[in-house]
Amino acid sequence: MADNVLPAARLRGAVIEGTVTRAIQIGRATENTDDPIAALTETLGARILIRGKVVDVERRIGGGFVRGSIVVDGSGSDTGRMIRIEVQNENLIVLEEGQVLASVPDLISVVDDHSGHAIATELVRYGQRVAVLAWPCAPLWRSDRGIAIAGPRAFGYNIDYVPVEEIAHVHS
Repeated sequence: MADNVLPAARLRGAVIEGTVTRAIQIGRATENTDDPIAALTETLGARILIRGKVVDVERRIGGGFVRGSIVVDGSGSDTGRMIRIEVQNENLIVLEEGQVLASVPDLISVVDDHSGHAIATELVRYGQRVAVLAWPCAPLWRSDRGIAIAGPRAFGYNIDYVPVEEIAHVHS
């Protein structure tokens, strides 16, 4: 059932085009594969920032938001690495030893390492095996206005936005 149906002409310029198509592509790519993480990276043009185990989750409520951090200890080829994800209802910034690996407005997702299913920030728990992925946002968000609205500084972080594909020390 559809509610409040709008003509396409009214939506142009008010939505990011292709998001429904992208969601369908993600579903198709991950439903019948032995390696959903590889399927996600290929479909999204994403980078794997780390694969490992959630070893700490801290949440607090303030100003109408759930804020906090998630710490992932690397495993496999990422053994010896540890990253921290800063969250405010969504994943905002990924840091490793104080260095930014990814930030908003680029997209950051914590996914189950086996199924590839996204794990919402409020559902991340100690002990989960995860992969942390990051991929470029829509070009609209990389404009000066987009970065002012949804970049790191808009969320109170004193860092400049750098596109995820320009950050060299992550692996794909």
